[in-house]
Amino acid sequence: MASVAEQIRNKNAEFLEALRNHDAAAMMAMYLHEARLLAPGSEMVEGPSKIQAFWQNAIQSGITDAKLETIDVDLLGGYTALFAVLSLLALSMRKPVPRHLAAGGGH
Repeated sequence: MASVAEQIRNKNAEFLEALRNHDAAAMMAMYLHEARLLAPGSEMVEGPSKIQAFWQNAIQSGITDAKLETIDVDLLGGYTALFAVLSLLALSMRKPVPRHLAAGGGH
């Protein structure tokens, strides 16, 4: 069985691939039902439909790629709580957009 760190790296790669494929549903499928997402300057996004809508809006606004950095991982009763910083990249620029997201929840 893969280590927790390896599993996280693999899920991060799957998440970024889903973003590159403009697949907000696949991105959402990697969150737990109870997951929350916090973007700077925004209110907390909670629940599957709202998180999927957040990512769909990001994709439609031109976000095509990202750099994902895992900040902290907690193991909570069989679940992994992942806290990460995501630097988003837009189609018209290949430099990180100066906005970061903190996301929690995963499996």
